[in-house]
Amino acid sequence: MPRLKSSLSPNPATIDGGSWSISPAGVQTVTTSGHTNDDNYQNNGGAASASWSVHYTVSKTVDGRSGSVGPYTTKEAADAAANSERDSAVAAIQAEAQSAVNNAIASAQAQLASLQFRYDEVTVPYGFESYWGSNGSHQTITVPANSNNAYEMRNAEWSLQINVKKTDSETGNQIAGDARYEIYQWDVVTGKYQPTGGYNTYSVQRQGDGTYAVINNAAYATNDMMRHTLYYTQRNEGRFILVETKAPAGYFGDWTDVDHPGSAGTPLGKRAYYVEITADNNNSVLWLGNGDYNADIATGDKGGTKLVTSGGVETTVTIYDSSKDASRSYTTDASGKAANEDGYTTTAADGIMKNDRTLGEISISKVDLDAQRYVTGDAAHGNAVLDGAVYDLYAAEDITHPDGVTGVVDYSKIVDANGNPLWHTTIRDNSGQWISDYLPVLKKDNLVASAKIEDGWLTFSNLYLGKYYVVERSTGTVIPLREGALAVSGTYLTVDSRTKAATGQVAALAASNGQYTDWVYKNQFSTISKSKALDGTWTYDAYYLSYAPGYLCDEHNYYITPSYADEGWYVEKTTFASDTAAYNGNYHIHKDSGLTESQDQVAKGNVEISKVISSSGQSNGLELEGAGFTFYLVSDLSKVEQFDQTPHRKLHTAKHSGCLYQ
Repeated sequence: MPRLKSSLSPNPATIDGGSWSISPAGVQTVTTSGHTNDDNYQNNGGAASASWSVHYTVSKTVDGRSGSVGPYTTKEAADAAANSERDSAVAAIQAEAQSAVNNAIASAQAQLASLQFRYDEVTVPYGFESYWGSNGSHQTITVPANSNNAYEMRNAEWSLQINVKKTDSETGNQIAGDARYEIYQWDVVTGKYQPTGGYNTYSVQRQGDGTYAVINNAAYATNDMMRHTLYYTQRNEGRFILVETKAPAGYFGDWTDVDHPGSAGTPLGKRAYYVEITADNNNSVLWLGNGDYNADIATGDKGGTKLVTSGGVETTVTIYDSSKDASRSYTTDASGKAANEDGYTTTAADGIMKNDRTLGEISISKVDLDAQRYVTGDAAHGNAVLDGAVYDLYAAEDITHPDGVTGVVDYSKIVDANGNPLWHTTIRDNSGQWISDYLPVLKKDNLVASAKIEDGWLTFSNLYLGKYYVVERSTGTVIPLREGALAVSGTYLTVDSRTKAATGQVAALAASNGQYTDWVYKNQFSTISKSKALDGTWTYDAYYLSYAPGYLCDEHNYYITPSYADEGWYVEKTTFASDTAAYNGNYHIHKDSGLTESQDQVAKGNVEISKVISSSGQSNGLELEGAGFTFYLVSDLSKVEQFDQTPHRKLHTAKHSGCLYQ
């Protein structure tokens, strides 16, 4: 509370016919007080009073009078006349003196009716400064006699402005999507940080230039400067907490523990930014950045300092003496299956609030169509194994960066401070080489990444959210180039329906609702087999062989769209139902085998054996029935290296046939 010192001006010092004095005669010092501990706290108090008594005396002397009476014939008559004359003279003198006194009193009252006092603020309350304008800390006032008057004395409160610039941690661009911030104001009445509403007239609003500012919505904020200013009061003690309660769409929230987020769309579990108005930052403009992180809001009431959210939840806020390390490190491939980067770290920059984009991730499993499970080569399937199958990931649409500014994602343009690309993918090129530092452009139908099945599954990680399709590549596939990038052309070579030979013509791949219904590698055969039917005609069969030994290729396009749910998930992952990998708490797992389980059929060969009478020596001799044969898997033989194997040998019979797994 301020202390005031008041003193009487020295003029007027005298009065006609006397003097005056004031009580108390010295300087009075008073302290303002009177706040009530309720919702009217700020509307009362701040008052102090001082009073004085003024005393004055006057005296007047008038000249004597002389005269004579008579003559009188007797002494008695003369005495009587003299007494009468004397009494008249005394009365006249008294009347004259009283009149003079009355006039002096009236003059004194007139002079003392408007005494001037000066008061000076000798102790300025914390959070304020002396005010030198009208009604300021140092005033000379005129006080009427016999009155009780109130005089306003103003202080200049400390104040500051708070702004936020929000950018993408990868691109550095200002994020086009809206974030939601809340500002909490300390309240000495409740002893808690309170949200916007009631006494807290502050809110955070986005400005025309895309930045955010704390706005004062109080009735007294009548101009733009005041609307952008936070003020120290004895009720808020200049203490505020700002927190991002909802990240822009496509972004992860500003969580205290990135592996275990709190409640999305609330301050619970978030990092916070405590600001106190002090003499040092008075009249300044603060641009808060992640480096100013100095408070944490708990997910519930843990004791200590309380904060009430806009949803009415009472929780604990911990405020630190200094800023904490604001860097954040993520695991971006918890499965351990994907190629390339498996982590990401973002660091703080002065005056900038960064957000980290939510990543997409896709896992594909491969099972045997007949066994309906993953197989590694057993008696039922010969040498066939599912591992080694190659899958390609394509953009099913133009995939744009979530910052809303960058446009279609080009990995070569998303770089660190040294100009090095932040992200890479791995692809298998048409020569069979694996390229581990590929920088795709996410245009529709461009190849994004390639991977092969290991232990029955694979993962594409660090993806930008959007629509993709996954395709198994056959051994005969050649991916065309478009603008220097490997891409699906949207067409296929037509072939002769009988011989399977290319006609030199192309046709458009069938599509529906923006998705290819034809396999995108249509008519890119791995092999075409030619054989003669029993009637002597030639027949042709075309096959798509998988890179998984012994399997045919899965001729399906799997459309998968990792999409944003809310700020509580760092990775949106689509995977197969039997995925048992351990994922962090910031992974949003979507299990859907219909989208992510690829089924391959083991390649099978028909063997026909003809048994004829040997004496004829002719292949068209008499056929014999009842002969039995045993088939052995060559790889199981103890002397396999000595075995003479002739590939593609064809035998024909009309009577005995069998089906072999390769």
